[in-house]
Amino acid sequence: MTQKEWIEKMAPCAVKAQQRFGYIASVLIAQACLENGYGMDPKCTVLTDANNVLGMKRELLNETWESSYWHGDFITKRTPEWDGGMHYITDDFRKYDSLQDCFYDYCQFMRDARYSRGGSYKYRDVLSITDPETLIRTVAGRGYCTDPEYPESVMRIIRQHGLTQFDKKVTVIKSVRSMMAGFGKTLVDLVAANRDEVPEHNANSHKYLAIHYLGVDNADNPYLYGGGYGGHFYVPIDGRKAYQAALVTDKIWHVAANSKNGYRYIHPEARNSNTIGIEIGTFRDSQGRWMFTEEAQETAAQLAAAILTVYNIPLTNLLRHGDVTTKCCPMPLMPASRGGFEGQGSNWTWEKFKSHVAELMGSSQVAVSDVLQKGFQGDEVKQLQEDLIALGFSCGNAGADGSFGDDTHAAVVAFQRACGLMQDGIVGTDTRKALGVATVQAWLNRLINAALVVDGQYGPKTHKALVMALQKCLLEVYGCRISMDGSFGPETKAACRMVAKGDKGLLVSILQAGLLVHGIQDTKIDAIFGAGTEEGVRKFQSKVGIEVDGMAGPETFEKIFKE
Repeated sequence: MTQKEWIEKMAPCAVKAQQRFGYIASVLIAQACLENGYGMDPKCTVLTDANNVLGMKRELLNETWESSYWHGDFITKRTPEWDGGMHYITDDFRKYDSLQDCFYDYCQFMRDARYSRGGSYKYRDVLSITDPETLIRTVAGRGYCTDPEYPESVMRIIRQHGLTQFDKKVTVIKSVRSMMAGFGKTLVDLVAANRDEVPEHNANSHKYLAIHYLGVDNADNPYLYGGGYGGHFYVPIDGRKAYQAALVTDKIWHVAANSKNGYRYIHPEARNSNTIGIEIGTFRDSQGRWMFTEEAQETAAQLAAAILTVYNIPLTNLLRHGDVTTKCCPMPLMPASRGGFEGQGSNWTWEKFKSHVAELMGSSQVAVSDVLQKGFQGDEVKQLQEDLIALGFSCGNAGADGSFGDDTHAAVVAFQRACGLMQDGIVGTDTRKALGVATVQAWLNRLINAALVVDGQYGPKTHKALVMALQKCLLEVYGCRISMDGSFGPETKAACRMVAKGDKGLLVSILQAGLLVHGIQDTKIDAIFGAGTEEGVRKFQSKVGIEVDGMAGPETFEKIFKE
């Protein structure tokens, strides 16, 4: 293979990576040339065979970010390192399913890796640098490579082959319509036909995006109605195309809460004046449940990805109507605890919808759990306060009153500090998971005198104590003859009993604890297998790729408790 052929092979992957993440294509191509000797260095054959053309090591601040493109496979080889002089070490390198995954993984590392867990991003700001030399010198200066000549070597390759030509091949996304066209979908313009129905023009700052459903069985309506009610965008039941009924700068009625409609706000900021709406057509199934088709959900996710990208709205600001007000909308994506049909029939889960939007955006910033922060009110805040108080973090004189004020903010910050998390007072995915683990640690200390440090970290000691609690239950409650050694082996698996909705007791509590340490937040430790625990079991089963039935038997227990 010639140098020219190698560059032509790398270029499409680099251009797509720049399109998705912003890291300059010319620099990526040059790095792929330098790392592998244009694919001709025999010492690098094992890497190129593994589709690793950017020298991505197995360990890359792994505890601070999670890759969407590397699935755990690796190869081991000798590699040169600079430490005051060149010498060789043996190290593990990532193995990818495709070249494109390698380029995407490198760029995701640049975007998501932090100096420490919960700390500042290490490289993220380099994705906005538009000058190749500034980019590679900044990356090198932050410790990405050990060779002091690395930046100049990269620039030499860029100049020699005129690689900046590929930077100009990156398509600039200009509109939602062009992005939808890229997804193979048509966006039909109905804005002019709806202008007279818009209550206020130029009155929407479009900071949030809310998903709705059209609660009319098997009927589509892409137009605004009743003086400005509906969504800015509409996805029909069959999902074959999408419609735009209003400009994103138009204020229309879609997330209101007042005494007239009987709903109240639960989001501190999202309102009609700063939120874009997508409405999706629905139908009722034979059981009377509101359903979205697979096709409609796919198109809605594509439309959401386009809107978030074009208008620079973060994924965390993608909401359901029911996240803004107390209304159960969209019912196909709302949990059963709110009266919805999430994850039933053809309906996706909200987690799946947001994850797919993230994939379409080229993003991993998935907020599996909704964020709680200062200004929020409701039952979720009250549960948060109860959990914090139980762990010794005071929420002020009002206690667990369901209102996220200054005292609750201070308690969250104190908890985050104790767990080594970013101290922002916002309860997102990391803080929720740490809170769940800490709750389990404190419970295990009471149950079996585990003497665990309550730090919100699910490490070997906490894992062993949790397995010992399971074994203690099987031994003392069910009379099973097993060892209480903290290791989940065949003996323990065979002793596990089936538990399902309606069951109560210590085994249910241990199951709930196991779900919490794995970040499944739908349940609490109350020994009652209710709707929340069933939903949590379903999510976990789906996550690990086993049969999803909402019941926990030996196979589910093994997935939860085995190292």
